[in-house]
Amino acid sequence: MIDEILDSSEWEDADGPTANVNDDWKEGTEIYADWTEDDIWNIFGLGQVRTVPGFAQKILLKGNFADPWSEEAQKALNGPGATPLSLYHHQLLFVVKFFDCMFAGNNLLCLDGVGIGKTIQTVAAMGMYEWLRQVKTKEGRLPTRWANANGKWSTSDSMLAFQVPSGRVGSEYPNWPRRKTRLSNFTLFHTDRKYGIIAIDEIHLARKPGKAQVACTELRKMAHMTVGLTATP
Repeated sequence: MIDEILDSSEWEDADGPTANVNDDWKEGTEIYADWTEDDIWNIFGLGQVRTVPGFAQKILLKGNFADPWSEEAQKALNGPGATPLSLYHHQLLFVVKFFDCMFAGNNLLCLDGVGIGKTIQTVAAMGMYEWLRQVKTKEGRLPTRWANANGKWSTSDSMLAFQVPSGRVGSEYPNWPRRKTRLSNFTLFHTDRKYGIIAIDEIHLARKPGKAQVACTELRKMAHMTVGLTATP
């Protein structure tokens, strides 16, 4: 899908509305208060598509498949029982905030409440990371909003690692390049590995000294950016 978007026509993006910085900080996204969904998609050069390349377009609210890429699951997702899947406005704003932090050299802590969608918006940011890597490779530049980072951001083959509470790390995305390696505890910390994004769910579990804190500390050293997710103060 990424190649189709970039090859179909001249790729265009926009910088987005002027952000008004307010010292009365409450949520961390006040500067985006007046942004529309069109503004957000145009920033990434996806105004015509209005979706994250590689992101699922539909979801099954009933039924469960161990392998979503199986023939049976794909048939169900293309059937009448599937529900369209799209991000809410606040989740799209998170993706913008995510890359504003990344290209400013900062990590990110997401403290949204339970059920607000922290996980899906973080996965969406990972998908957008791959999109921006492809844009940088093929167009020779990042979107206008982050043009100052053009000489600082490498498009090298950094991996994405996502840790979920069950302890399973990594995943397989057959339609994404270089995403077919399932990481284990033995390969996750290999000295040759460099990660684009380290996302740690339930990050509050690592706030006290122990194995989790040590693991998170070491992974941060191996990543371009770390994002922590928690609904626990």
